[in-house]
Amino acid sequence: MHLDRRRVTRLLAWAPLAACAIYLAVLGAFFKRLVVAWNLSSDANAPMVITDRLKSGLVHGGPTFAAQPIYIVIDTVIRGLPAHRMLWQVLPTALAIATAALIGWSVAQVATPWAGALAGILSIALTPTVLATAMVQAVHGMTYFSAALLAAFLVHTLRTTTVSWRLIVGAVVVAIVVGVGIASDVFLLFTGAIPLGVATVVVLYLAARRRDKIRSAILVASVALGTGLTTLAARVAFRSAGLLTPAPPGPGGLADLAEMRGHIHLLGRGFIALTGGVVPPDRQTRVLELAMLARAALAMAALVFIGTVLFRQLRANFSPEPPSLARTAAIVFWSSSAVVVAAAFVISRVASDIGSARYLIPCYFAVGALASIGVDRTLRRRTIAALAVTVATVVAAAEIFLVAYGGFELEPARQQLPDLITVLQTHHLSRGYANYWDSNVISWKTHGRIEVLPVFEGCRTGDKAILCPYYWEVSRNAYLPVAGPSFVVVGLNSPGQQPSERIFGSPTSVLHVDGLRIYVFKYDVASRFAARPLPSSSTG
Repeated sequence: MHLDRRRVTRLLAWAPLAACAIYLAVLGAFFKRLVVAWNLSSDANAPMVITDRLKSGLVHGGPTFAAQPIYIVIDTVIRGLPAHRMLWQVLPTALAIATAALIGWSVAQVATPWAGALAGILSIALTPTVLATAMVQAVHGMTYFSAALLAAFLVHTLRTTTVSWRLIVGAVVVAIVVGVGIASDVFLLFTGAIPLGVATVVVLYLAARRRDKIRSAILVASVALGTGLTTLAARVAFRSAGLLTPAPPGPGGLADLAEMRGHIHLLGRGFIALTGGVVPPDRQTRVLELAMLARAALAMAALVFIGTVLFRQLRANFSPEPPSLARTAAIVFWSSSAVVVAAAFVISRVASDIGSARYLIPCYFAVGALASIGVDRTLRRRTIAALAVTVATVVAAAEIFLVAYGGFELEPARQQLPDLITVLQTHHLSRGYANYWDSNVISWKTHGRIEVLPVFEGCRTGDKAILCPYYWEVSRNAYLPVAGPSFVVVGLNSPGQQPSERIFGSPTSVLHVDGLRIYVFKYDVASRFAARPLPSSSTG
């Protein structure tokens, strides 16, 4: 009986890999459909649209307001290559794969190869909620990659016996990559830089106490310092190139106590949404709903398990035979990343609705890494972990299938685009304005043949008929008036109303498409936009 149980356990150890193969097969089958659909978002396609505008000569000088300037730099380099649009869209997926590989490798170094495989599977078998951010630009894919790179660097440095020139060169590269990443996306400060600082302090203390690996610990501290210096240099470089990061739209600053209480509730809901997943109501089934709840319950159980891992790690560091510095550093890094991100979520005002759960994705990766580090101690833990990861991966694959099959890319807001574009082309209209969520989508779908810029309806006056530039994911000089007619689209993602006749005059015609109204003017209406101050920038 004992031998049979061990044989079953060995077979179960392979179950997560089989489940991952199923997940990847489903994802591969729907990959193109998912990429196309998720890039029909003005946030997702913004860096690519901006790059096209800058390279096509539409914009001449002036600042460009971009949420993450690094993507514009990378896209500019890629644009000269054949099939650059395809490369643009595949880049985030490549980063996601690299992120999972780095997390898996670093866990394998401080635990076992099997534990590393579990961490890699959990980092790649993402629910649709997480995958939607990992497969597009301008979200935080580069940030997740940079955080995983920092974790891998920590582990590798503290496991080496000597500080070689190759390790020093690698440290410089890591400092540059992470420093540029922070300059582009301040979120990396919370997901990677602060955790690196916490891990550095712990490592320096333990290295001095044990008189072990002091040089490696000093190198880690040097990278932390170099990252800060590189961040400052990159901010200056971005600003010199005219790439500015404006403050995000919406309320900023710290939340009050009442808001924090709501954010704590939203924190729990958001974590469940990330780990359990979200499927459109019309494709939801009772079985899948139970499976999603089971997946979320497994994640919550993992949190309890991680608590025991942290306690035992803390106690072990003061025992006669303490664990390796690399293992301690990895645990400190990932636990700090989760705690710092969760705390920032609660005390800031980024948490507005369930969509804000995307800011908790680093917690998802941290939980996967920490749980994997601790499961490979006993045969019983391996069995439970294998079953849990298998269930989680199969459920994620089912969610991907239900989200992607059928008419996923043709949901109501997207169904209007083909007819709208056809009407604009039929009337030879190539310059227009629309709500932010519609503007970049039209430019992206038409390869820039129809340029639609975002406008702010009302301009904080309460009169929706007044229009002004919406300085988010756009260049200021793109609003310079050009010769020829223009149009304003109303009713796609916002109710809107006819542009003020007092300001813009009477339109020459009004076109109607699937409930949309297109007001056509014989001149460029940007020449009469209300003045709006340029947004404050966090870059420079």
